[in-house]
Amino acid sequence: MGQTTEQVEVWPRVKATAGELGAKLRFEDEAGPGLRPSKGHTWAPVGMRPVVRVSGNNWGHVNIAGTVCLRPGERPRFFYRLYI
Repeated sequence: MGQTTEQVEVWPRVKATAGELGAKLRFEDEAGPGLRPSKGHTWAPVGMRPVVRVSGNNWGHVNIAGTVCLRPGERPRFFYRLYI
């Protein structure tokens, strides 16, 4: 996913304004991936059925929330939380 020209032009102003105000910039996101393995590809000799063995109960899911905090002139900080 690329950036538009407008995004490239606006970011320096946002960053400069945050620096003048001594503000922190925060970017948050969350996701809820399932714990079931994704479908894959396998092979078997011609005429034979491929067999894939799995173990365990893979029906659960986990929720993840994360935040990146930026303050001009300081190192970025990353916070996250897992909800199982």
